Amino acid sequence: MKTTHEKKDMYAIINNMILDKLQQGMPPWKQTWNSFGPARNYLSGKPYRGINAMILVNSGFEYPLFMTFLQAKELGGCIKKGSESIPVIYYKKLLIENGEDVKSIPFLRYYNVFNIDCVEGIRFKLPAKYQNDPIDGCERIVAEMTNKPAIQHGGDEPHYNPKLDRVTIPERSNFTTSDEFYATLYHELSHSTGHESRLHRESLIQPSPYGS
Repeated sequence: MKTTHEKKDMYAIINNMILDKLQQGMPPWKQTWNSFGPARNYLSGKPYRGINAMILVNSGFEYPLFMTFLQAKELGGCIKKGSESIPVIYYKKLLIENGEDVKSIPFLRYYNVFNIDCVEGIRFKLPAKYQNDPIDGCERIVAEMTNKPAIQHGGDEPHYNPKLDRVTIPERSNFTTSDEFYATLYHELSHSTGHESRLHRESLIQPSPYGS
């Protein structure tokens, strides 16, 4: 079982991963879209969850598919020289019986994974782009919005431009779920309500300091 010192090292690993993304201007909790769905293990097909999903989906690779060193070896491949692994956190609770008492003990460890782009010697079966179907009720809200701004699809950074009165959002197929697409679109549309032609919110129109 991991010692207290080893557990603290793992917490440090998580913090360092988050700080690294922040320094790159890529908050790991912000992006919920990519071209091929959620980050998942190539061999099992199982999506990563929690902090692992947020870190891996923002790892900068085209395909959000990962595997361990041993999994690559099992498939007859090897890791390309100079490739960097990404720590994945594993957490569960162990139930320890002591007579009539049962104690729940947190168990925390990590292992390293590589994106398939770092693996050679394997012919990968690559996924088609993630597909999301429109939701009629959500589409109706957008269509019936009074004096709505222009909506432009494309790019990889959703935002609202008050000078152009325009919302820009990635293509629907780039989001991991339809819910995430509409949540992001509505978020940007809510910013547009501050435009001078609508609620005229000074907090939107006037320049604001970072973090305001």
